[in-house]
Amino acid sequence: MKRSFKAEQPFMWPVFKWSHNDAYFGRMSEDGSLSIYETPSFGLLDKKSIKIAGMKDFSWSPTENILGKFNSERFVNILCTILNCNFY
Repeated sequence: MKRSFKAEQPFMWPVFKWSHNDAYFGRMSEDGSLSIYETPSFGLLDKKSIKIAGMKDFSWSPTENILGKFNSERFVNILCTILNCNFY
């Protein structure tokens, strides 16, 4: 086993969302923090989670390592390309 993860309450499905090439996976906590992990180490990217105000959900691009976030206004914003993350 690589590592374990603490389950959030209430349970959110899917627990993890995987990038198109399985190089990264992410999960969002109930407070809106986004945690991105890299494979094969399963380590937290940049060793920190990111709190994004108003974020309700996120999704990976089906063809690139790009994230989109869904906020309370229901707009989709591009967050980052995985190799150049700048969260504002």
